Amino acid sequence: MSESFKFPLPPAILFNPSGTYGIGIELYTPMVDELPAGWNMEKSAEVLKRVQNYLCRSALTRVGDQTSTMFQRRDTTAMQTWTILLLLLSVVSRDEFQTIVKDVYLLYFPKPIRILGGTFTRSTNPDSPFPFTFTEPSLAEVPEGYAQIRAMQTLQRSFSAIDVLRLLSNAKHQDEPN
Repeated sequence: MSESFKFPLPPAILFNPSGTYGIGIELYTPMVDELPAGWNMEKSAEVLKRVQNYLCRSALTRVGDQTSTMFQRRDTTAMQTWTILLLLLSVVSRDEFQTIVKDVYLLYFPKPIRILGGTFTRSTNPDSPFPFTFTEPSLAEVPEGYAQIRAMQTLQRSFSAIDVLRLLSNAKHQDEPN
């Protein structure tokens, strides 16, 4: 690479805790899109197959049906998933990337947070279908770690990486000999 090229700073999502991360890809759909993006259906299908194979080999699993372009990996870090996303450029050529890939996302799927507080009391009505009632906790009874849990819920959950990948693709192309 050239001396003037600087690697882009990682997005804020990389500072999220380890957990489940994913990569989502949007491709131009040739049957719907206007020219020039909608001109080569076979090429788009070939690129999609290569991308899917690469992501599956990188230990990501497809979310949804066989046509889904959303992949996830459990028990990983954002940096590992970010590296897989950046290496996507080794699978898709620069020209294919510019014309077929619409957007690429790095996603964070936070674990569901379950807080069980409050009290269960036996129902006074013996014929009730619900033998117990649940009373929400008062503010004094809220768990001590609740502030941390609220902070976890405000973490950045997605980042569009298309501009970073285009920057890297163009820099890689400029460094190639003519």
